[in-house]
Amino acid sequence: MNVYTEEFPSVNNLLKTLDCRKPNEVFKGRSLSSEDKERKDGTWYCTCDYDNAKQLITFGYKEHLDKIKQQMRVTSKKYNKFQVVSKNAPHSDIVGYIPHVPNAIQNIPNSMINVHKIPQKQKTMHIVYTNSGNCCENSDFFIDAGVAMLTAVNIIEANGIQVKLDLAFVAAEESSEVAFPTVNLKNYGQRLDLLKICFPITHPSMLRRIGFKWIETNPFIKKGDWIIGYGRSITNSDKIVKYLKKDDNFVVSNYWIREHNYDIEELLKYLNCKKIVDR
Repeated sequence: MNVYTEEFPSVNNLLKTLDCRKPNEVFKGRSLSSEDKERKDGTWYCTCDYDNAKQLITFGYKEHLDKIKQQMRVTSKKYNKFQVVSKNAPHSDIVGYIPHVPNAIQNIPNSMINVHKIPQKQKTMHIVYTNSGNCCENSDFFIDAGVAMLTAVNIIEANGIQVKLDLAFVAAEESSEVAFPTVNLKNYGQRLDLLKICFPITHPSMLRRIGFKWIETNPFIKKGDWIIGYGRSITNSDKIVKYLKKDDNFVVSNYWIREHNYDIEELLKYLNCKKIVDR
């Protein structure tokens, strides 16, 4: 089995790479699904064309922001938040913010009180989320699973854990070839920008436009059967974990989230955040 992965450090890097590539030997001279016009009911791509998808992923996607924020408001009432506070150790020093009177009276040089900040080790979590989906999946599946994932990330960060979030925007196989490209959406210490992150996490065009474009242009894709349906989306969560799991990450599939009824509490437990749930 040939597993093709490609790690993109940012959305901009991903788009620039795709724009620079020509169709590979499998898709050369063929009609490209990534560039097709939207279907009549307007619910499969949920974008007019590839350029529309690029615009939304670049400048932000607002349509589901209210749903995400509402979900976050509801869950924030249930899960307590706390602030990570650095410990301060006061000590006598030559300089400081308040006099050390006994030392000053004795003409001891260290006649001021200063504070030495003791940095606290920041907890971190690396999450790889996959938004695969077969052709029969409607847009609500991508939206509901994505909203659950973003809500969980928000809760985890509100409880003092910094999250790095990557997206496997294709999770598909064809014959002996498996495709698992990823793009980084948020790094440790970065603010959770819902406007920018909403499209790649919740929108079906992240797979059906951007992901398909990657399949069409990736030079390692060799099997001709990819042109028939762009491969089979991998829906088995254990199989996805097998391909993407590393020592330092948690792998979450949108299919796993649906199998657990989009339950935020179950998702937090899966991410080893039982303490947050029980608090």
